[in-house]
Amino acid sequence: MVPVENIHILIIEDNPGDARLIEEYLQESAVQFQPSINIERDIKSGINRLQEGYHDVILLDLSLPDSSGFETFEKVINVSGPVPIIVLTGLDDEKVGIEAVHRGAQDFLIKKEISPTILGRSILYAIQRSQLMQKLEKSQERLKQAQQLAHLGNFEHDLITGNLLWSEEIYRLLELKPDQAPFYFADFRKIIYPEDRGRVEEANKRVQRTGERQYIELRVRTQTGKTKYLYSILDPVKNNKGQVVKIFGTTHDITQRKKFEKRLKENERRYRMLFQATTDEILVFQLNDNKEPLPFLEVNDVACDILGYTHDELIQKTVYDIVDTDKQTINKQIKEVITQGKAVHETKHLTKEGLTIPLEISARSFNYDGRQTILSIGRDIRERRKLEREILNISEKERQRIGRDMHDDLGQMLTGIGLITRNLANKLRINDIQEADKLEEIVDMIQEADQHARSLARGLVPVNIQSNGLNSALQELITKAERMYDIDIHYYSTIDDVFDGDSSATHLYRIVQEAINNALKHGNATSIDVKLSYLGEYIQLCIVDNGQGFFESGEKDNGMGIRIMNFRAQMIGGNLEINSQEGKGTEVICKVPRTNRL
Repeated sequence: MVPVENIHILIIEDNPGDARLIEEYLQESAVQFQPSINIERDIKSGINRLQEGYHDVILLDLSLPDSSGFETFEKVINVSGPVPIIVLTGLDDEKVGIEAVHRGAQDFLIKKEISPTILGRSILYAIQRSQLMQKLEKSQERLKQAQQLAHLGNFEHDLITGNLLWSEEIYRLLELKPDQAPFYFADFRKIIYPEDRGRVEEANKRVQRTGERQYIELRVRTQTGKTKYLYSILDPVKNNKGQVVKIFGTTHDITQRKKFEKRLKENERRYRMLFQATTDEILVFQLNDNKEPLPFLEVNDVACDILGYTHDELIQKTVYDIVDTDKQTINKQIKEVITQGKAVHETKHLTKEGLTIPLEISARSFNYDGRQTILSIGRDIRERRKLEREILNISEKERQRIGRDMHDDLGQMLTGIGLITRNLANKLRINDIQEADKLEEIVDMIQEADQHARSLARGLVPVNIQSNGLNSALQELITKAERMYDIDIHYYSTIDDVFDGDSSATHLYRIVQEAINNALKHGNATSIDVKLSYLGEYIQLCIVDNGQGFFESGEKDNGMGIRIMNFRAQMIGGNLEINSQEGKGTEVICKVPRTNRL
């Protein structure tokens, strides 16, 4: 508010007596402020004074030498801005004064009725009303801007007359100008979608009947043919008898939200279609702050079918609950996915009944809702495993057949040829024929070929596995390798040789055979340790050499021999781990469940 002790007043009055009288009144003690007064005699001088300096209030006589009536008022109000105007009028001009107030004056005073008290109070009230109106206008402008930003308008519906009063934002939302707008509910009803009219009318009736707030969504069609989605809140306005006579409401343009929801639903439909149409198991889970898996965020129907859970049951589980391995291995695999962004590995998932399902997992890491999230796609490889097992068995049988043929047929033929040749050499020597020595050399070569053929046959068919068990077969393999390559190989075993068939033992034998071969041919090792032992619920096979190790990180994944070792380990329900550093040798570890007895 303007301080009461200092108010700048501009008097525009052509009558010197009236001007002098007003000035004297303002000097009276009844006036509760200190006036600073400027007096001008005509409209031109008054406007010039307004433009030169600041004034708190204007006292304006409408009848001036150079202007009269409302023309005077319009000229002053056009340049006064927010400065309040008090119109001074004669007794016969009272109607003119009232009209001036309607046009924007703050007050009017009849000159003959002016007193110091009336004049002072009128000036203070005019200033205060003007300031309040300015604040109200600013508030209304801010409300208008807020409504435009929020696409929110307000309205008033007179239930008795049907008249509608809208805020500017509703005009804008409906793409109408104020003079085009339907001012009655019956007119507004015409632009509402026919399917929504009944709900809108029912909502109005409920407000009138119950006196309670109602909420309604509706669609309207604008003059340009656009569809607008509106959300309205309807509040009752009651008269002094408690009757609902009006509805005051707010209307929010939710067209963009509806379009977004439609796109979102379509995207979700496509996602669901792809998510559920795949033949692979899909699991989505997030990690906590310790990088440990939280319960599944989403699973598809295939995952439920494979694992035997309902959807509600499965989303309460974590990876720890369904993967048939220890938490340390799972955490290691999760870390690999996070570090590399994606990873592929093979694992086994446990069904609700406790069965194991071999899967090839393709996992990707991404950020969702502020958390590290992993998408795991698992392909059921039971049929592939069955086919691979058949191929491996056929390969093993073929190796055995070739080994037996070499041992039984080729070996016997070489033995027979050697005996015949030796007998012939003896006869030549008895007859003192010089070619006897050369024939003896041929005999030695035949015997050497026979021994090599039998050695190859034993490599193809480790018969000791069937007759004496894995320990004996591995010891024979190691002894042969030591003699052939002149290298120290140490074998340690703390397990027995009880087994149900020779499948697991044969696969472990081939893994040792391949690991020793790699250490000698590629690692240039001079010492190898082979150890077979129990490790909790597992049988662990460990082959360690002092060779040169792998030069490239990808080498341990790309070699055919290593892939076959991995495959053999998986065939017997185990897993293979290879640790190698350049210049520090290689460690091959194969763990097999003890249920696969050797």
